[in-house]
Amino acid sequence: MFMCPHTEREKEMMDTCYIPSLFWCCHLLLFYSILFLNPSVFSTPIAHFPHHPPCLTNASDQHTQLAFKSAITYDPSQSLAATWKPNVSFCEWTGIICSRCRQRVISLDVSSMGLQGTISPLLASLSFLTILDLPNNNFHGQIPYQLGTLSPLKMLSLSLNQLQGSIPPTFGSCRSFQNLNLSYNNLTGNIAPQLCLLPNLVSMYLGANNMTGIISDCLGNISSLQYLDLRENNLHGSVPSKLGMLSHICYLSLGVNHLMGRIPSSSSNCTNLETLDIALNQLVGHIPLDLCTKKTTQLMELYLGDNQLSGSVPSSLFNCTKFQIIDISMNQLSGIVPMELGKLIHLRQLELWAITLLAATPRDAPFLLLLVTAPIYK
Repeated sequence: MFMCPHTEREKEMMDTCYIPSLFWCCHLLLFYSILFLNPSVFSTPIAHFPHHPPCLTNASDQHTQLAFKSAITYDPSQSLAATWKPNVSFCEWTGIICSRCRQRVISLDVSSMGLQGTISPLLASLSFLTILDLPNNNFHGQIPYQLGTLSPLKMLSLSLNQLQGSIPPTFGSCRSFQNLNLSYNNLTGNIAPQLCLLPNLVSMYLGANNMTGIISDCLGNISSLQYLDLRENNLHGSVPSKLGMLSHICYLSLGVNHLMGRIPSSSSNCTNLETLDIALNQLVGHIPLDLCTKKTTQLMELYLGDNQLSGSVPSSLFNCTKFQIIDISMNQLSGIVPMELGKLIHLRQLELWAITLLAATPRDAPFLLLLVTAPIYK
């Protein structure tokens, strides 16, 4: 009896192997039942019986990949030209992984090959595709909206290319999405609100583009989100307080935008947060007293530099004893240097330049002098 291999990747495809097989088994049982009940069918020429192949054809996958290759105008290493040939099984082509039981493409990875060209919309025909990995190339043009029809797709990485246009709203239909990386392109427009409909999304990297608009509150509804990178865009408005609902978030980067308003106190609800970057914006107000609580002790990197924050540096900030990097430079902060700073034994980078800090007592002056001359201080 034929059984599909049980590797981890193929386990994901078990259902797609099993269901069609069950379908044909039922047809075979019906066929033999007819023969048993009506022997006269033996007189019917075999050619009259319709032919049902045991699996759906995979010829379309080969055609789709050749169409993808034809849209590539430059292949400097000849990686595709060497193996992407009709006389070679497409499952053996460079960058291709197929499911063993059905020989359908489940992964296409041509990352860092220096390829130039556009991304063929025919890739949407790879109906079993779970991974599409095209980063660090020179693809240009727009992201095909047709990719939003790939319901099994779990990972899409198009970073470090020259893609333009907006994020297709059709991506909201890719409910299997876990990892989406479109960073370091030339994308414009708003962050598609349809992305908030992705219930399994773990990471979303949209940084280093030219996107505009506000950061939608609905991003706080993606409860599975762990990594959110929106830095280096042209986003404006405030930091949504609903981002504090992301209980699993460990990396939040909103730096180098045009955000205004205050740092929401709801950030203290992000109990797994390790990196918070909201530097180089136009934020005002005080550093929240509850930014570091017993709930948020995982925080290791804090970037608040180059804003318009005012007031003193709260001593509660140093409840986060795992701090490795603190940047509060280029603000309007002043006041006394919290002595709790000396308890941060893991600290390796401290940026305080262009703010005014004083020693609490004359006895603390040597500590302040040591602080500003230490290698970790900038």
